[in-house]
Amino acid sequence: MMRRAAVVVLVAAFVVLGSAAPAGAAEHVVQPGEWLWSIARAELRSLGATEPTHQQVGARASELYALNRDVIGPDPDLLLPGMRLRLDGGLPGGPPGTGTYADAQGVAVDAQNRAVTVGQHSRSFGLVRFLPDGRRDLSVVTPIGDFAAAKDVAVQADGRIVSVGHSNGIPGSVRAEATLVRYLPDGTLDGSFGGDGIVTTSVGAYDAALAVVVQPDGRIVVAGSTAGDGSGTDVDVLLLRYLADGSLDPSFGTGGVVRTDVDGSIDIAAGLAVLPDGKLVVGGTAYRNGDVADGDLLMARYLPSGALDPAFGGDGVVTADAGSPFDEGTAVHVDGPDVLLVGDSTPGGTDPQVVVVRFDEAGGAGPPLVTRELTEGHAVLIDAQRRLVIGGRFGGEARVVRPYDGARLGGFGGERSTVFDLTLDQTGTLVAAGCTCDGANTAIRGGFELQSDPVVRRYPS
Repeated sequence: MMRRAAVVVLVAAFVVLGSAAPAGAAEHVVQPGEWLWSIARAELRSLGATEPTHQQVGARASELYALNRDVIGPDPDLLLPGMRLRLDGGLPGGPPGTGTYADAQGVAVDAQNRAVTVGQHSRSFGLVRFLPDGRRDLSVVTPIGDFAAAKDVAVQADGRIVSVGHSNGIPGSVRAEATLVRYLPDGTLDGSFGGDGIVTTSVGAYDAALAVVVQPDGRIVVAGSTAGDGSGTDVDVLLLRYLADGSLDPSFGTGGVVRTDVDGSIDIAAGLAVLPDGKLVVGGTAYRNGDVADGDLLMARYLPSGALDPAFGGDGVVTADAGSPFDEGTAVHVDGPDVLLVGDSTPGGTDPQVVVVRFDEAGGAGPPLVTRELTEGHAVLIDAQRRLVIGGRFGGEARVVRPYDGARLGGFGGERSTVFDLTLDQTGTLVAAGCTCDGANTAIRGGFELQSDPVVRRYPS
């Protein structure tokens, strides 16, 4: 399965609660370990003695993201040291907004041809299932600690649903953990998985699961990233493999855990897939010398044991320059022995475009295909007619495009919308999942209130 593009970078999450700029400041420079939630909470705390509620903090974090989306990019969880954020979204004064944010970051199709989506629902894991005719037949919200967000989903052969992401499982803690939630087909938590349906794994100071696949033998593999010391400058690709009961697989890596350090600084996994021979491929970004403005596309291949495959690029890891100072890999798709990696590229630092690079069986990277039909690329696949399809957005508009024949498929509507994931259903029909937002520029504290809903669209051939 391909993986969505919402790249959650873990440098953002070792929470420094008191580091936000004082109320009324026009700008805040992100420090290592900060994320939007911590900045919003510290900012609201500075307004007075009353402790802000979760609803208030969430509303302010949404405002900050809306104000700074051009800086942060497509994922509000991607917050890197040195980013300069505007704070002039209505503080101080006035009650916080009460908007609800929900999206569909990942999608999979079950045996009944229903589209199963997961994402963030305010501060919780969200699961929404859509019937083939577009109606919702299941909606589940699973809170875990102070904050949780689901990023990808897989449906097992028995119909159970595996959702992965990250959570702050201990209220008030500054840590975050890779988090898996398994549901029975009716949406209830599966008690045979970790005892209560929820499994968390802590490797470093901040860990997140960003992509998931279920192997034919039922073992669950997760890809993500881990921030070793919480400084934001030591981030590694993370692979985890679990047995069917939710315990880590001791035959994989070291006790079920594999960490890959590409250049000694910041390496981010965004997509995961299984090859026909059982090997695993992971795509993402390697930031040169730890400079978050200087990234290369990253592809790594692992043997079933979790060891890097030396037949791929000589040591199992390949980086590719797509022609700009900043290239960011966001999703992968397997096409026979080859792997496609879609990503964002910004030549000159000001002209966003989307690229797709094909890596062959030996790790060779082909020339990038460039499209300016999208400014953000979140998903890629080859459809049932062997056509390349990319999903993402152009400015504020969700788009699905086929670069080779020039087709631009319809989006989701709404004032702002994004395609986060693509898949094919049981009939070979293209399915796109994402979110649509209404209510931008509402008069909430002079700033923004996001009203976002998960959405699925099918595109008959």
